[in-house]
Amino acid sequence: MRLPASYRGLWGALSRYWRDYGGWRDFFRSPLLHFSVAVAGASYSAWLKPDWTDLPLSLLPNLLGFSLGAYALIFSLANERLLAALNVPTADGRSTNLRIVNATFLHFILVQTSAIIFALANRSTLFIDGVGLLPLTEASTATVRLILSSLAGAVGYFLTVYAVVLLVGAALAAYRLAIMSGKAASVVQQIAALPAAPPATSSAGSKTE
Repeated sequence: MRLPASYRGLWGALSRYWRDYGGWRDFFRSPLLHFSVAVAGASYSAWLKPDWTDLPLSLLPNLLGFSLGAYALIFSLANERLLAALNVPTADGRSTNLRIVNATFLHFILVQTSAIIFALANRSTLFIDGVGLLPLTEASTATVRLILSSLAGAVGYFLTVYAVVLLVGAALAAYRLAIMSGKAASVVQQIAALPAAPPATSSAGSKTE
């Protein structure tokens, strides 16, 4: 059974984004990821509480709106020369700078969205209550519920911290755009300063009778 075209299109777009972002290799090597794990681990007293969802649900929606606005504004101000300079194919066949910058902003937005959805899902107690249907003793049920709740808190708090830390990555991507814009403007100024080439003349002389 084949997936509908809309699902295949979504999967294809996400696959291109992940490839442009660098895949799992660059993801696990990211200093921003390592820093987020360290901060989330050190903040265990926050995510062990059941009200940890208040932080992402109060912080991230505003941050997500700001991110979408900044993303749209940056690329609406980019001129054709800058976009062409960023989209120059690389010698080694890797993703162009334009695709990398786009993937960086998209990663930033997707992590924020994932953190919000995860926090909303944890407001529901469906999975925790479902443990009660298992053939376990009352003490075992309480232990499993505590483990699942703590694990969900750790993951959700990490996603929240990671979404905030990725602001640095988005700022660096915007900085890269500014550098490329300056280089493109410099090239244009150098071309404009060159003397105009003399008009071409015909090589054949005029014949006189």
